[in-house]
Amino acid sequence: MLSKEKVNIIEKYCVITEQIKEIIGDIKEQRELARLTGYEEQPNSILITAETGMGKTKLIKEYLKKFNDVHTEKYDGGEKTIMPVLFASVPDDTGPRAAPMEILKALGDPVYNKGTRAELNIRFADDARDCGIELIVIDEFQNAIETGTDKVVYRVGEWIKTIINKTNIPVVLLGMPWALDVVELNTQLESRFPIKHHIKMYGHDNFDDWRKFLKKIDTKLPFDEISGFSSKELAFRLLAVSQGRIGILMKRVIRPAAHAALKKNLDKIPVQLLLDASIKHCKIPEESNPLSLQHIKINDIVASCAVSESVYRPKKGRKRAILQEAQYASVRFDELKISDTK
Repeated sequence: MLSKEKVNIIEKYCVITEQIKEIIGDIKEQRELARLTGYEEQPNSILITAETGMGKTKLIKEYLKKFNDVHTEKYDGGEKTIMPVLFASVPDDTGPRAAPMEILKALGDPVYNKGTRAELNIRFADDARDCGIELIVIDEFQNAIETGTDKVVYRVGEWIKTIINKTNIPVVLLGMPWALDVVELNTQLESRFPIKHHIKMYGHDNFDDWRKFLKKIDTKLPFDEISGFSSKELAFRLLAVSQGRIGILMKRVIRPAAHAALKKNLDKIPVQLLLDASIKHCKIPEESNPLSLQHIKINDIVASCAVSESVYRPKKGRKRAILQEAQYASVRFDELKISDTK
């Protein structure tokens, strides 16, 4: 029988890097400043960007667990829900009312789909004050943009600006790296997001940070011994399998391997279980799998590491901008920048 406590550690543990600490600190500070000024001044909002699988949504969910005390309060003989932090995802519907309806729905408005775009925005501002919202978090910012025309891009930007103007509540915007390009296209919107953070993918130029990240995971897993994830060679093998993406590493390799080790009552996670997990969940055959010590020597591994991330490029005379995907380069073990840090 698996220990519930150990399973929860494997599934729910979130590595808090120095950058994550800084991001959380900025969020707490801007939320507190807005509260202390009575929401009478335009707040400083925050933009957080990262490629898919780099943990930006996980970061916010961890913040919500600790700093979102949703509760009910009595008033005039009734009750109302107090929601200090509102979390909503932007839908991929590019219609003019889609985003305003989604945020009202997240707020619990029973008639979130009734009214014009302007009426929805006004109702949200009123409801936000009634619900005691101190921070608005909008995830998947790119959803309403990547298939839209320039008109749609501009409209989404104006919607976010309207939310800030009508409530004076700070907004945390989460999106792909090219969300920065979109924000900067709208000068007035850009001025409302003076605080910007980018969570960079791991690769050859920040391999030491990758090893530090792996060491934190290793020391927090519920085993008697560490598994050696941060050793130079195993760290590179894990980098090659995951392409430096935290989501792939955790969901498809380390967590499945950790559960398997628990079932076997092992003191640590052997490389074989990491290999088994990557074969099953990453669909990489053993013969070509970087975690196969039997088939692949360390100097024969070629890792695909990001050298540039996705960007949004408006083109003159075009109704739709061009999205350029992240670019990757092949890196070998002897090309890495490695310190003696374990």
